[in-house]
Amino acid sequence: MKKKSILILTAFPPNSKTAGQNYTKQLIIQLSTDFHIDIVYFDYENHDGYNFNATTVRYIRKIPLTKWKKMTNALKMPFIHPFFSCRFSFDLLKWLKKISNRYEIIYFDFSQTFIFASMIEHHQKILMCHDIIYQKYSRAKELPFNNVNQKLILLSESYLLKKSYGNIFCLNKKDKAIIKKTYGLKSYHVDLILDEKVQYCLLNKVCNYFCLFGSWNRPENIESLLWVIHHLYDHLPDDMKIMVIGGGLPKEIKQKNNKDKIDFTGFVDNPYPLIASSKALLAPIFHGAGIKVKVIEALACGTPVIGTSVALEGIEFKHELCIQANDKDVFLGAMNTLKSIHLTDKQRLKQEFLLHYPQQQFSNILKKIIE
Repeated sequence: MKKKSILILTAFPPNSKTAGQNYTKQLIIQLSTDFHIDIVYFDYENHDGYNFNATTVRYIRKIPLTKWKKMTNALKMPFIHPFFSCRFSFDLLKWLKKISNRYEIIYFDFSQTFIFASMIEHHQKILMCHDIIYQKYSRAKELPFNNVNQKLILLSESYLLKKSYGNIFCLNKKDKAIIKKTYGLKSYHVDLILDEKVQYCLLNKVCNYFCLFGSWNRPENIESLLWVIHHLYDHLPDDMKIMVIGGGLPKEIKQKNNKDKIDFTGFVDNPYPLIASSKALLAPIFHGAGIKVKVIEALACGTPVIGTSVALEGIEFKHELCIQANDKDVFLGAMNTLKSIHLTDKQRLKQEFLLHYPQQQFSNILKKIIE
């Protein structure tokens, strides 16, 4: 039986460097056994597309993207917020329309691609909301002209979701409820795909450090790192460290905060052994939207999480080692408790989380949609 074809238009190269990109990579791997997949992606500095090494997957176009191009692209659609319009190109739109009838499904990945979904007619469109952008901006109170910004984001996101006439997907039930309440639209939720490196990561020791994990070019992650340094660092026991895992950390941030009890790893291809060996993941996140993949992955490694309500939102797994903390004192109390955590406690957490966590196959959902 001939495999059906999917065209994926994604705002970033599929790879392991950020949570969203890694989800896209894992999804393509999952879908590649049942579908032929062609990928179009926008360039991103120092990010290459993952080598899928599969005959059913191919990259057919990479779109260059500079700051200047993003600015000029946004000017073409002044009634749409630049967040959604900065990747827009009439030439790309024309080309996508030309090839669209070759595919049974067109998958628009990340909200930044939805402007194309709103202008391409196709019988089967999938829109993947990694975040609800209005929620993300509504928490960024310090932005200039924030009320105007929020209003334009709300109107733009509403327009693009409704105009696209496609099946909307999101990564947790919380976002599904927001889409219904805010935009009056039906959507489907799918679970994050756990990387095999997470599931099969060996949990055989507990080291004397707490960890932070993320892509450090994101403002909400930088904010969380600085919060830990300013509020928690001075209270660490002499033999305890903070390990900061992940790439994209600006040099000036690292240089300014180069302290004895902080280790900066940079990008690590497989960060999960480091996460699994830590006392706990610290996640003092106060802004952003969506589900925090780092929290899911830490729990799947058997690592307790101390996080704010924003960090833990959308995560249905409840456990005494998944601790909500919205201020310094609660964080410090939890860290003091977990500094003597035993390996058996972490092993039990890992087992309970993996038993709880559903991993539905997105390919099966797509098969039902196109039947």
